[in-house]
Amino acid sequence: MPGVALKSSAAGTILIDKSAPVHRYHQVKEVIRQQVRQRKLQPGRRIGSVTEMAKSFQVSRATIVKATAELIDEGVLYSEV
Repeated sequence: MPGVALKSSAAGTILIDKSAPVHRYHQVKEVIRQQVRQRKLQPGRRIGSVTEMAKSFQVSRATIVKATAELIDEGVLYSEV
């Protein structure tokens, strides 16, 4: 998918192409979806807090909330809250 960067920086951040025509939340969704497919995110394991993920992706908390909410709606993630 154009605009989705799956690279990580030396600091452990996941690089999102902020100049891409694809919305940032969609890029985050696709990265998480790919991590699930590649088993980098294991079933039943926490993916981190919204704040931790926002820092890792270098995006706003609102972007993470929107991305994860959509992934929950799609059945890719689940919430125990």
